[in-house]
Amino acid sequence: MGANMDKKEGKSPCLLLLDPDFELGWHLQGLLSSHDLQVTWLTKHLSGLALSDDHYFPLVLATVEGQDIDGMEFCALWRQRQSRRKTPVSRIVLIGHDRDREQLADLDPGMDDYLIEPCLDAEVVWRVKRNMQSHYDFQAQDRI
Repeated sequence: MGANMDKKEGKSPCLLLLDPDFELGWHLQGLLSSHDLQVTWLTKHLSGLALSDDHYFPLVLATVEGQDIDGMEFCALWRQRQSRRKTPVSRIVLIGHDRDREQLADLDPGMDDYLIEPCLDAEVVWRVKRNMQSHYDFQAQDRI
């Protein structure tokens, strides 16, 4: 799948999904794809950072738990890379469990939103679409 999708060209936006859980990752990829979103799914957070060298993602949906680094470390590294490269700022939505709630709430400005599992499919879709729209609204304001 092409990772650099432009909303203006009529192509569906592409988001980066980072989830080491094959069952959940497969489910989320199918769910979001069924809502006209292109999804690049990787199981390792560091692989997502490496992919960002060549591709821009307006939205990253990542789990707190990771195989190599956790979602909190990922957010910090992603933001550092974007700052150094002066690339448009991606929106980051982290997915965690109830035990992660306090840590997620304190992670500002590392991430933009979070989901607590278990959550309804409708909430996942709503949050992704809302954050994707917020990204494009911010980019449009930044150009004015």
